[in-house]
Amino acid sequence: MEEAEVPLEDLHEHVRHRAEQGDAAWISWVALSTAILAVLAAITALLSGMHANEAMMDQIEASDQWNYYQAKSIKASMLDAKMSLAAVADEKDREKAARYEEEKSKIQSEAEHKQSEAKSNFHQHEVFARGVTMFQIAIAIAAISALTKKRRVAIVDANNGKPRSLYFGTIHNASSMRSSACLVAIRDRLIELIREHEPDCCALESVIYVQSYKTAIVLGAARGAAILAAAEMGLPVFEYAPNRIKQATVGTGAAGKNQVAFMVRALLGLTETPDADAADALAIGLTHLRSQEGARLGIPGAAQI
Repeated sequence: MEEAEVPLEDLHEHVRHRAEQGDAAWISWVALSTAILAVLAAITALLSGMHANEAMMDQIEASDQWNYYQAKSIKASMLDAKMSLAAVADEKDREKAARYEEEKSKIQSEAEHKQSEAKSNFHQHEVFARGVTMFQIAIAIAAISALTKKRRVAIVDANNGKPRSLYFGTIHNASSMRSSACLVAIRDRLIELIREHEPDCCALESVIYVQSYKTAIVLGAARGAAILAAAEMGLPVFEYAPNRIKQATVGTGAAGKNQVAFMVRALLGLTETPDADAADALAIGLTHLRSQEGARLGIPGAAQI
């Protein structure tokens, strides 16, 4: 029996980073809530797996007891047949038959007890498995809250041969807004920026790796709002994996966010280091510019989505 899956590693790190970089109280609350829910989900998954294993062991033992009961019943039936054919019943056979019946009763009782324990453990397994699902739903809700209340955006160009930043910042939505309303606000703000700066294309970071497709859908909600805005304005949309963005910006796919921010400032000649969210958005823009330069030289670029 497999233990319930708890796909939290990348999600928890993503929300934790938002808490470190954000200045809104709700972000810290989301990060703390997610951490607590992750611990509870892990404990619940452990208990679910434990009860599943206990149920399997009880079921195996019950099956063994019933096999033993069947063997004892065969012996008792053969003894009964022998006693029926005999002219005079032997006293030892009577004692043996009585012992067989007593042993059968004990074996049956033990088998039924093991079956009852197996049923109870299976029930506990189902209860804890549902608990894991509920915790995952709660974590997904926290994730979509963290991702829709605050979205990074940047616009860069290289028309004069040198990359420069035209705009960078973060779209902030009020903590009181519903997630659905936040998605609309993200889409509307991005359309405003597209109309103002008239970019030629849109580049996004691909969805971070998660073990559950349900979590991936949640994480892609805000990203979908951005894709919709770009598509409505007729912009081609490209995406880049997180490690490729770090490689193109810093030179290593394992770079930290502080390294990315430092290199973005240096490459774009900014007067101050942007915060981590804005730096990530600028890094995506720089990655796309370099990809386009490589494409002109015959090097395969990013796939358009």
